[in-house]
Amino acid sequence: MPDPDNPASGPGVCTASLFVWDQLTLLSIVRAAQSTPRACATFDLVANPRQWIQFGGGQLNACYPRQRHPSALLYYLGGELDSWQAGRYLTVQMGEKDPVCIANWILGYARSVLEGGPAPIFSASLGRLRAPNPMA
Repeated sequence: MPDPDNPASGPGVCTASLFVWDQLTLLSIVRAAQSTPRACATFDLVANPRQWIQFGGGQLNACYPRQRHPSALLYYLGGELDSWQAGRYLTVQMGEKDPVCIANWILGYARSVLEGGPAPIFSASLGRLRAPNPMA
């Protein structure tokens, strides 16, 4: 069933899921998302699956449970704010950053914003967004 708060769920997305509990696996998924056209990696916190982070196409998209502007957070984690809505989501442009930088951003965000603890565990999926159907 599609999750309205997670745009990676629902029609148009093919996924294969696995659990991520170490940085090497996280880094491998980020590298795969960077090197595969139209790929999107989604990381759901196992402790709270409604808290998620996505990476694909040089940007990070994540649930954002806070009410305050994320400028201080981005000063700490890096990236350029594209859009955000208090209590809902945030989208950050990362451009062609090194995969280690992206993986560290995901871990830092999960630890500090999503309160995933010092070693967050993710349910991860690497999907390929399907091209829209022009006849639909």
